Amino acid sequence: MELGIFKDICISANYLGLVDKVAYAFANGGSWDDYDGIEDCDMDQDAGQSTAISFLEEPGFDEYGVYGFVLTPEAVDSTAAVDAVVYLLSEDEEDFICIGYTSDVLADWESGIFEDNFDGYWFSLPDGQCLSVDLVEECDGYDVFTSPVEINGEEKNLRFAWNYITGRIRVLGIWDGIDENGIASRPGDSLKAGDRILPLYDAFSADSYEESVYIGEDYVWQDDDELVFSMLPDGSYLYAFNIIDIFGGEYTTDFVQFDVDEGDILYSAA
Repeated sequence: MELGIFKDICISANYLGLVDKVAYAFANGGSWDDYDGIEDCDMDQDAGQSTAISFLEEPGFDEYGVYGFVLTPEAVDSTAAVDAVVYLLSEDEEDFICIGYTSDVLADWESGIFEDNFDGYWFSLPDGQCLSVDLVEECDGYDVFTSPVEINGEEKNLRFAWNYITGRIRVLGIWDGIDENGIASRPGDSLKAGDRILPLYDAFSADSYEESVYIGEDYVWQDDDELVFSMLPDGSYLYAFNIIDIFGGEYTTDFVQFDVDEGDILYSAA
C-alpha cells in the first residue's frame, strides 16, 4: 500500500472520535484514562467515555491468553452492543491504519462476560486485500458493513452483509457515503464485471496525529466474484473493544497489540 493524499472520508460518525481516542492513548502510555472527549470537532456527538459502563473485571487477559472483561449487572442492562476495532501499524511504524470494526465478539449477556473471538481473518477482496470496514447494523443472523473504496476513479462506499450462520458475504450496493449535512445516501449501483476497485484506509500519524489515506492496489471485479475472508497480512496491529450503551454513548477499552506472522497471532500488552 502507498500513502495517498488525505481525502475527506469518514465511514461513520464514530470514527473521528475513535481516532482522537487512539491518538490520546498513544500520547498517554496506551491508556484512555482521563480522556475528556474529542477536541476541535464540529460533530455534535461527545466522544468521551460512557459513564454507564462499569466492570466487575477490568479488560485484560485471562490465564489462557484470551482478552476480555466482565461488566457489572447494571452495565449489562445499559449496554446495547459490544464490538471491536482493529488498527494496523504501517511498515515504517509512522502511521496507524484503520482496518475497521468487527462484531465477532463472544458475548454472554447473562453473566456479563465478553471475550475476543478474533482469528486474524478479515473481510477482503477476492485477491486477498483486506477492506477497511465499519459496522453499520447488527441484525438477526447477519451484520451489515460499509467500506470506503474508489470505484472507477470515484470515491464510494461498498456496503455488504455478512451472514454469520452460513459465512457468506453478499454485496448490497455502492453508495456515496455521508453528505455535508450528515445524511447518508441510499445504496446505488451494483458492482459490475470490469469495475476497478481501490481499497481506501483512513490513517493518522503516531507522532503528529495528522490524518491521511492509504490506498490499496487496483482490483478488477469479475462476474462470479464475491468478497471473502482472508488472513491479515503480516505486521503489528492494535485491538480494542468498543462498548455501545443504550443512550448512544461509547466506551473504548485500552488497546492491546497483536502481531500476525505467517498466519499465527501473538498478543501482547501495547
